[in-house]
Amino acid sequence: MAKSKLFVREDLIREIMSREDAPLVIVEKFEEYDDISDGWFGIHTLFLLGLMKNRASFEALKKLIKENDFEEWTTEELCHILANFGEEFFDDIAEIVMDRGYGIWNRDAAYRALLMINPNRKLKELSKNLIRGVDNEEEKELICLLIPRMMTFHDEEIYMMCKEFVKKHGSCYPVFHDYELGEMWEEEEEIENKKNLWEHFSKQNLCYLYKINYGKPKIGRNDPCICGSGRKYKNCCWKYFM
Repeated sequence: MAKSKLFVREDLIREIMSREDAPLVIVEKFEEYDDISDGWFGIHTLFLLGLMKNRASFEALKKLIKENDFEEWTTEELCHILANFGEEFFDDIAEIVMDRGYGIWNRDAAYRALLMINPNRKLKELSKNLIRGVDNEEEKELICLLIPRMMTFHDEEIYMMCKEFVKKHGSCYPVFHDYELGEMWEEEEEIENKKNLWEHFSKQNLCYLYKINYGKPKIGRNDPCICGSGRKYKNCCWKYFM
């Protein structure tokens, strides 16, 4: 998989998922494999572990996101990967939200995942505990990120706690004025739906990632396709770049 770099095959992903030792090997060999894959091994393994959705893969995912910076993949995709583990892992994901050892973007992603899984009473109580526990700048930044998400509950107690938070700590992104809280309260913002993680490994998506990272392939239409399928470029991935 690491040697495949960006263009990893779905059948290879399924083969790796069938191996019980896959999460352990991923963690042990992560740096080595990520280096030879131009950084794509790490990205692919996030989705692979989310698709496995068992205890071993969850623990491996926790370790990887705690020890590595996945940049925009954390802010855009990690919430969907965590949500794929489902309600069985609700309390485990909640622990990530509360654990200050994780960065605030990881914790924000975990909170978004909980919203996707089940915005229940436990999540409301977790939200209140987060607001009550603010005692430094990083926790303040986290609450500022979470306030728009908390407003989706339409819970009056949480609303008043957020209002008091803004009054006490001042403005911060994305809440700059207390009247904006009122606007968020009145809006009927829809909760995000989790993505199908297999879409990450689709030819169309991998070609999109190639294009935004490397540009269009500099090969002829009759040359072997860049994805490694063995077919001519014009009969394979050419359509995704046009």
